[in-house]
Amino acid sequence: MSDTPDGLFPITQATVQKVFDFVYAPWIKEMGFADFVAREGFVSIRLPLQDKLKFSSGAVCGQALMAAIDTAASLASCTGPRVCKGTVYQHTHFLRPAVNDDFLIEARCCASARRAPISNAGSRLPRPASWSHTGCWSLPSEGVQTRAESPPATMSGQ
Repeated sequence: MSDTPDGLFPITQATVQKVFDFVYAPWIKEMGFADFVAREGFVSIRLPLQDKLKFSSGAVCGQALMAAIDTAASLASCTGPRVCKGTVYQHTHFLRPAVNDDFLIEARCCASARRAPISNAGSRLPRPASWSHTGCWSLPSEGVQTRAESPPATMSGQ
């Protein structure tokens, strides 16, 4: 991988698309994420509904939603003064099958352990619906894994 271009980090609204294009694997880029919103401690992205992400039943594959949630959480972990890398833990609850619409993925850095941010991220339909959510613990850029207490239990859905 080439050297990181200057000015990408911390991630801002002005740099979020550039960071996404520079950092992520081709198969993640092929998921078609759009409508990136970034501010300190927060990132949202839209995952467009696509046939290639569906099971034969029409429901969106959970692995696609997890990849989207992980992408948003990893971007959010780089919006503050301490840039982190790598998700080390995810815990997910799928509340119902994901069908028939794009998904809005939101991630918030909601706390900090000794050296790593804790993010709470989730997916929902753009109109009001139940959240699927996950807690993500990020690995500090120094490479030291830290354990954290449990993340907040719910997303605000706002």
